[in-house]
Amino acid sequence: MSNPQDQNNDLNDRLRRWIYVSHGLANIEKYAIISVQEIGRLDCICIEGDTRICSSLGNETDISKNLLRDNDHFLFSKLWVLAAYELIRVISKHYRKKSRIIDKTLYSKIESVEKKFLRLRVPLAKFESAKHHEKTDFGFAHPMIAPKYGCGWIISKDLIITRRELSDELLIIFEEIRQVTEKK
Repeated sequence: MSNPQDQNNDLNDRLRRWIYVSHGLANIEKYAIISVQEIGRLDCICIEGDTRICSSLGNETDISKNLLRDNDHFLFSKLWVLAAYELIRVISKHYRKKSRIIDKTLYSKIESVEKKFLRLRVPLAKFESAKHHEKTDFGFAHPMIAPKYGCGWIISKDLIITRRELSDELLIIFEEIRQVTEKK
């Protein structure tokens, strides 16, 4: 486990990345700047919670003592997913309309992440399986802790999606969008 100062520096760097990419999305949606910075801050809060929960795995006393705080962490993680989904949906819609003028590889990545978010968002928000996955996915996203990534959900008997993995993928895509918008 890294020391708290290193984690604090990592989180500060991560937040700076979110702030940096937020300005690249202004060409797509001018109000996205604020939303991206908000989900960036919430991402860092969730990472702190993931680290705390993962470090207490195996310690029954810690887990029961911090149950309310851990429930709040799952709530914040769920809210992060719902807010981040709306951002990727808006961005995907924008690029779908302009599909002939953007890089096909970038759009493919955007679409792939949007589908992953959608597959989690539907059971989180609607308590039903995502369209095209009714036969394989559960109608409810079962919360769980992945030792390496923290908060996640069991979507089907073969699929777990963690908030951290979604966050990492989304941040990388936003960085690529920022690079593309800087070239114009």
